[in-house]
Amino acid sequence: MNNLLKISLFILLLTLVANKGFSQTSLAYYNSSDSKIGLAHHFTEKIWGEARLSLTFEDLNTEFVLCYDALKLKDYNFYVGLGAQIRDESGLIIPIGVQVAPFENFKNLSLHVELLPIFTDYDSMLQSSIGIRYTFGKSKSTKE
Repeated sequence: MNNLLKISLFILLLTLVANKGFSQTSLAYYNSSDSKIGLAHHFTEKIWGEARLSLTFEDLNTEFVLCYDALKLKDYNFYVGLGAQIRDESGLIIPIGVQVAPFENFKNLSLHVELLPIFTDYDSMLQSSIGIRYTFGKSKSTKE
């Protein structure tokens, strides 16, 4: 699993360095049995990466994901991704989620629901979370 982790981190770093155009940064909170905060960066209008840190300090969990907005409409988007978690049992993660911006006057604030299949050498599990995300800077308009 260490090689998969190294490849994932390399791809994330390469994407960060290669992009000079569109960019936005956001901060998210994921509420689940393993609550976490995430710092994301949109490299293009559809591709973004996020580093997530567990808020349960007794079992420190760090995740790195690269996501793709598969369906992006006016007030919501559906995304899928691929990433890695780093902990005692490191593994592959596949975030699948929906973000909704329900507040007309606060387009930088969105709510999200995510399913997170986790695959390690010893086990696999499905984690779900709900949360909130704030995007810094001007909100980009999307297709309607």
